[in-house]
Amino acid sequence: METWIQHLIILLTCFVSSEGVVFRMEAEKYAARRFHNHRENASGEKAVNFNKGQKLNFYFCLRDDAEVSVNQVVYSNDGGSDTFEVNLDGKLVLGNLKTPEQSNGGKHWNEFLYSGQVGPNMTLESGRHTITLDFKETDRHGLDVDFIEIEVNDKKLNREIFECAVYCIPEIKYDNGPIRDDMPSAIAERIVVPVNCPTDDNLLIPVYHEDIKHFLITATLPKYRSFENHYTGKESFCNDDNSGILWSFSNLKIPWDKQTDSWSGFTTLKYQASNVSKNSYLTVTFQPIAKNDLAIDNTLKISFNEPKADIYVEMKYKKSDGSWSTPEGQYITPQNMDYLVSIPRNTWSDTQENQVEITILADPETLTGLDLDLLLYRRKEKRRREEVLFNDMNTRVAATNIYVGDETDNEKMVVKSGNIKGNVSNVSFISVYQKSQWSDSQHEILRIHQNGKLQLLPLPAHGFQGKMPFGTSVFLGANDPTKMPPKAPIDQITIIPEPLEMFLTYKDGSKATLLVKTDLDQTNVLVKDVQITRDPIQFPFATISSMWQFDGNADIDHVSTNGNVERHVMNGWKELYGTHFSFFRKCISNHNTLSPDVQLKLVNEEDLYLHL
Repeated sequence: METWIQHLIILLTCFVSSEGVVFRMEAEKYAARRFHNHRENASGEKAVNFNKGQKLNFYFCLRDDAEVSVNQVVYSNDGGSDTFEVNLDGKLVLGNLKTPEQSNGGKHWNEFLYSGQVGPNMTLESGRHTITLDFKETDRHGLDVDFIEIEVNDKKLNREIFECAVYCIPEIKYDNGPIRDDMPSAIAERIVVPVNCPTDDNLLIPVYHEDIKHFLITATLPKYRSFENHYTGKESFCNDDNSGILWSFSNLKIPWDKQTDSWSGFTTLKYQASNVSKNSYLTVTFQPIAKNDLAIDNTLKISFNEPKADIYVEMKYKKSDGSWSTPEGQYITPQNMDYLVSIPRNTWSDTQENQVEITILADPETLTGLDLDLLLYRRKEKRRREEVLFNDMNTRVAATNIYVGDETDNEKMVVKSGNIKGNVSNVSFISVYQKSQWSDSQHEILRIHQNGKLQLLPLPAHGFQGKMPFGTSVFLGANDPTKMPPKAPIDQITIIPEPLEMFLTYKDGSKATLLVKTDLDQTNVLVKDVQITRDPIQFPFATISSMWQFDGNADIDHVSTNGNVERHVMNGWKELYGTHFSFFRKCISNHNTLSPDVQLKLVNEEDLYLHL
């Protein structure tokens, strides 16, 4: 009874604590498998055995300076008394613990003891830290350690950062210059909007000014240094049209026997674990596909909810001729929990049942209780028609019209110029490509859409291979902040290739001129001669559109303005005032790792010549 009460007290403490976030660190994750013991009453039914002279290191990371405490060390012993020391970063001794001398034929190994808080509350610097259990004296049987609990007074700290899977650099700052008195400040507001897709922009920052004339948008590579380029396009990640779903299984918890999907009612899913290997099999059987749908590409999405360890997933499908596709697979990790597979058109049969087989390679104990979702959907067929407007050795300008199925978006714009061949109508967006000094290829550095959305990229770094992802965008032009998503429809763009200028006329009669310049490390767009026909107090002249799910999975996580006052993008402010704003990341992101940081700077008439 006493042990049960101790467990209840600890669980209640975890849930009601208002001071910070409590993280449980399982000993088996930090010790070699040969030290593991099966203990039925241990967390996860595993504990780790240690003897005199051995040490166990628990590593954790902080995103910022924070108050930290070791709330619990949970252990068991059957035999003579043992002693061990708890220290921080190999320097500070937090306390010495002594196990009771007790023996009951091995039964005490399953009775775990809770130390209570070890040492004082400590204010620790951001970065990596280590809690070490140093085993000083033990009998020949040693002692078992189940887990420790660390409490951190930082409610924005998540498990990915705490476990050092995401790294944050507090020293990253932007110099926005001093507060300026020679021009009125702009007002930036923060609006958080609900989204269905985790990669969609859920953060809007409209910027207002009573008499805006000129401003500068700058895109640079993030200040953190990373050689990774995680990137998932929104179109491939999410499906916002439920009518395109062929079948769906949600909140599956392994193991199960047989399930029927909630969409058609004619699709079955079976689960089977191998008796001779670590393989588990999911088999989906579904009805013949209508002939009209055979010529449409499909996407299979497999999503896992917080796997306990890395697992390998492999998928194959039966084709219309009865043969199986070549298996393809991917590792699922806490940083990458979704697996997307493109299935080409004319794969399925319209006369026989179709099948998909998913193999999961992992220890059964890792899979037990694991949640996952399965979704097969038709991809909207998008056709693009690109027309090159200008192309020389260094710069290419192209206009693109997007068709979705047989329908064409009615919101299109006209692109015209005397320097470029005739007018082009029905344009969805314009792209600008530039050549870097160290590459013969041209790289997209700008895209402006008919709805006013401006996307920018700096030139890639020397030796970079792959595609640079767009991230934070800016809607240029007066838009209604009460309507989502933002929209400032453009009626016409006139382009002058050299120097690269764009003259924008909006459907509401507003006007602006864009001057585009690219340096080695940044792309600048000077928006000048702005004429807005709407009330500038009610309608922002620009709106920052970005995404933040958590630190380490975001397009921006901080904002700073005049006087270099910086704030987390989701906390501590509703309005900011200034003439120079920076939108950037301090935490290396697993989403759009190399998408740019963005700055918005007001420019007065006296300084305009500096940017021409």
